[in-house]
Amino acid sequence: MFQVYHASAGSGKTFTLVKEYLKIVLRTNNSLQFKQILAITFTNKAAGEMKSRILDSLNKFSQGNENEMAKSISQEISIPFKKIKQRASSVLEAIMQNYATF
Repeated sequence: MFQVYHASAGSGKTFTLVKEYLKIVLRTNNSLQFKQILAITFTNKAAGEMKSRILDSLNKFSQGNENEMAKSISQEISIPFKKIKQRASSVLEAIMQNYATF
């Protein structure tokens, strides 16, 4: 399945892409799901920003920080935050062990 987002600068594209990415990796028990996702940006800076935000969010979720994004993801994928916390920890560990494929 492909999702394409078109939007002007400053419209929240990175936030949307990070949220969608997190929904995909947290929807499943497969902590290596991130290896099957291709996210394309137009600059290395944008790619770095996405990676940074994804890792930051996973870290916060795994520490139990149920922020607005976590609540929204939990609601949208119908999974309780407790399960998201566990999955975030597993995904974060898997990404750190396989960073080259992230």
